[in-house]
Amino acid sequence: MKKKQSVGDLPTIRGARIAIVQSKWHSSYVERMVKKCVDLLQHVNVNDIDIHVLPGCLELPLAA
Repeated sequence: MKKKQSVGDLPTIRGARIAIVQSKWHSSYVERMVKKCVDLLQHVNVNDIDIHVLPGCLELPLAA
């Protein structure tokens, strides 16, 4: 069951720089999660977002 979350109470973040590290595995799920994350960050005025795509999940800790 999907629950809709309210983003109206989130604080505005100014000057933040965010990096998102994603895996190519299960790309249909991961790409949707990254899109939602970017949408939410832009909603709170974060526009400096770097997205890094890695071949698999084993590389995630090395890139972070």
